[in-house]
Amino acid sequence: MQSTLVRETGTILLKTQGTADYKEMIANETKFESGMFIKTDKESYARVFLPDNSLISLNENTEVQINFEGNQIDIQQLIGKIWNRVQTVTTGGEYKVTTPNTIAAVRGTIFGVGVDDKDNSRVFVEAGNVEVSKHETLEDPKALDTTDLNIGDLARIVRDAKSFQIIKGQLDQTFKDSFWYKRNKILDEEWLKNKDLKGADLIKSLRESLLQRNNYLEYKLA
Repeated sequence: MQSTLVRETGTILLKTQGTADYKEMIANETKFESGMFIKTDKESYARVFLPDNSLISLNENTEVQINFEGNQIDIQQLIGKIWNRVQTVTTGGEYKVTTPNTIAAVRGTIFGVGVDDKDNSRVFVEAGNVEVSKHETLEDPKALDTTDLNIGDLARIVRDAKSFQIIKGQLDQTFKDSFWYKRNKILDEEWLKNKDLKGADLIKSLRESLLQRNNYLEYKLA
């Protein structure tokens, strides 16, 4: 079972589990096994197609580890922003994103996660719902508090010397006007049209669909 990494633009770095140093991705597309670390440089963007055709967008300056086995998917997000488009999770399956202080678990939805540092994470929902929990560290991911997010909800998970909180609110217009939000809404639309395709057919069709969008160049999609 393999996933596929597609470089959209810029410098993408890879390292396998147990390896100390990252190496630059040379090809525009590569398959990889579970446990791969992926890092994007400044002004660099990538897409990950998981075995079940779920799709992850990686923003610039982002670092993740992608773990998958059967119907279990666990994204370890160390820093940066990702946007997840999740196929419906089968019975007994799980799709979760774990940051240094947060776990976001879903069964089929579209949601984003941002990590500023080990004490500040954000989760927002574009479709479906997400269960968000706070936890101490990646090494100790026991849930301390949990809340549910629905469409349009935003949770900020904030830890400082005095408190450790999940602060629930709504997406604001400033965020919706951002480059990151707008480019991913385009991808959402095209993925939803093509998500019943499999593997290489999905990757090819999505790329061709994006090329037909009038605002494709405006948001620098590949």
